[in-house]
Amino acid sequence: MPILSILFGPLGRVLMALLAIGLVAFGIWSYINITQNKIQHLTSENAQLKVQVEQYRKAVVELQGNFDKYRVALDEMLNSMIEAGIPEERIIEFFRKNDFSKMSADQVQVLLNQQQVDIKNCLEILTGKAKTGKANDLCPNF
Repeated sequence: MPILSILFGPLGRVLMALLAIGLVAFGIWSYINITQNKIQHLTSENAQLKVQVEQYRKAVVELQGNFDKYRVALDEMLNSMIEAGIPEERIIEFFRKNDFSKMSADQVQVLLNQQQVDIKNCLEILTGKAKTGKANDLCPNF
């Protein structure tokens, strides 16, 4: 019975109070430690997101520049096609079969360069100055 008297006597009450204080202190320490780890993790993710946002902003600016540049080039190509006498149906078909929104800037540039060569060939054939030009899908029927 000496154990029961220690647990339920004055000494037992002190021990229970110390145990309760220790548990509360451990709980507070654990909460603070977990919270600090979360804050550190969120701060790290925030820094990574800031870098990604800056990269996306730069990409958007570059895409806007490319869009403006290729819009002008496509307008010039359309005007060249019209001047070369290419029928409207062929022009519409050309733009319909080439989805520029799914092309990279390099692919658009290659296509524009090829179309400029094709248009030049059509003009050479129309004017009778054909050197190496061959009729292509864009040329009007002769």
